[in-house]
Amino acid sequence: MNTMLQVARMRAPRDLTARALNKVGITLHNPHTSSFICEECGRIWSAGLKRGGRFFRGWWRCPNGCNT
Repeated sequence: MNTMLQVARMRAPRDLTARALNKVGITLHNPHTSSFICEECGRIWSAGLKRGGRFFRGWWRCPNGCNT
């Protein structure tokens, strides 16, 4: 399958298991701060949480656009 098609079809992980995060190319860096590492470029970012403890839309996307 074309890599561009794979990326276009990516959906947010349903949970924070290593397997689910690996599918979108990220790793949990620090569970206490909800920070993640992009497996492609190594960038670390904090996803931040909304009220009620839910992540913002697109929280799993690398800020550098590696997995968007």
